[in-house]
Amino acid sequence: MQNMKQIFLTVLLGGCLGGLFSGCTDEDMSGKTTEDTLGVRVNLGSRAKLDGSDIEISSLKVYAFWGEEQVGYHELTSSEQEKGSFMMDVVQKTMSEQEMAFYAIADDKVVEYERGQGFSKNMSRADLEQIAFTSVINDEKLPLTCREEVEITVSGGVENGAEGHEGHLIVNKDKPVELKLSYPAGKLELYFAKGPNVNSDGLVVKSAKVLRNGMREKNYVFPVSLDKLQVVGSYPADKPINLKNNGVVVKTLENKTTNADDYELLMEGNVFLFENPYGSKDNNVDQPGDNDGNVIEIVYTVNGGNERTKEVYLPAIERGKRYQILCWVDYRGTVIVTYKVLPWETEDVYELDGGEHPSYNCTLDGDKDNTDVWVSVTDPVLPRDREGAVNFRFKMNSKQQWTPTLRNSVGFKMAVMRVTDEMLMPDSAIDEGEYIITIWPTEDSKVGDVTYLEITSRSLTGEFEPLLINTDKKWGSDSQTLIKIVRVEQQSTK
Repeated sequence: MQNMKQIFLTVLLGGCLGGLFSGCTDEDMSGKTTEDTLGVRVNLGSRAKLDGSDIEISSLKVYAFWGEEQVGYHELTSSEQEKGSFMMDVVQKTMSEQEMAFYAIADDKVVEYERGQGFSKNMSRADLEQIAFTSVINDEKLPLTCREEVEITVSGGVENGAEGHEGHLIVNKDKPVELKLSYPAGKLELYFAKGPNVNSDGLVVKSAKVLRNGMREKNYVFPVSLDKLQVVGSYPADKPINLKNNGVVVKTLENKTTNADDYELLMEGNVFLFENPYGSKDNNVDQPGDNDGNVIEIVYTVNGGNERTKEVYLPAIERGKRYQILCWVDYRGTVIVTYKVLPWETEDVYELDGGEHPSYNCTLDGDKDNTDVWVSVTDPVLPRDREGAVNFRFKMNSKQQWTPTLRNSVGFKMAVMRVTDEMLMPDSAIDEGEYIITIWPTEDSKVGDVTYLEITSRSLTGEFEPLLINTDKKWGSDSQTLIKIVRVEQQSTK
């Protein structure tokens, strides 16, 4: 996987010296409001990357709010862009703690907005929460955005000598506020490889497109609630995917893999996927899911045979994610699809954390005191409610991503659900937070079958290594990195 750098903004906030700056007023420190001005220095970090090449930011707008009131705005100049650092004035509203919300957008003109909207200086917080784009100009690139709420301690500090901001104080110098820019939508990557006994030019993808029903008609610039996402309408037309080499697949693989480097990226140009809470059922790309989920339709031929059609059902689309679809096609024309959901433009988390070890904990969830499982005919809405399953509560406290895996997975299934919103997650590159991991046997299993849960995350060396989720070796395994799950006879839950 390519290492793609994350943009971050470091915001150092300072206040004026009373009496030395025009408009400063004398107030006590009880929290009463004031109308002084804070000097804010914003430092641009390393550039984000798209497809391995540096992105030059042509514009950057930053808004600051105290409640619903705008207290600051700054638009980057060309010289500031070159330096990667600039000063911003923010109105001070209190003499103690000042809670503020920052909104930032880079390259705001690369998309077309709903109802001809756009970004201007005098926008309210409500305006920013509502603004959405409907298309990406030339499918070239997306804007980068951030929304962050911070609490500023307006006391102490050192004198700031920056030109135009003499008499201000820099506070929070030792604990800067970081605003991390990320892409507000997702991105599709479509890969192919052919199996043995397929001729050199025998696999031809005639066409590929994203069907209109799952595409959303707009994408909010800043994150919104699930309720707002659920009522966004569908796009009025299918989205064709441009193909390289007239769709002829060159790459041959003996067997399918889950490594994109083993496949051929067949698409040409970008296909951006707007945020969409609907998707495939249980993250199964081969089975229809929600009616409004994204679907890729692929038309292909093998060894000069008849045209065939394969539909790939995508999971829910999240902001700032890359969706790698890996298609392996054998000589019979069977398409086996695997997929990965990966961070988009984010640098390796162990570098971001300055070499921090993963911080996590894993416990049994619910009333069970063992890891035995059995087959049940129940099919609840949430996997954690499945009778006969075992649930683990896993919490990644640090910024590392993690991946759960079942060893000897034949006859067993696994689902990962985020606790905060009960959303089912992909089975790789899961972000920090708290989750329920549910494991259960299928009807294909038999009594005595065994599987093992393993969770990996990136180490300080940059390699993915197993986490110590069974430190006391109490869950049936002699290994501290594996938890043993055994299929048993059906048990009574009464």
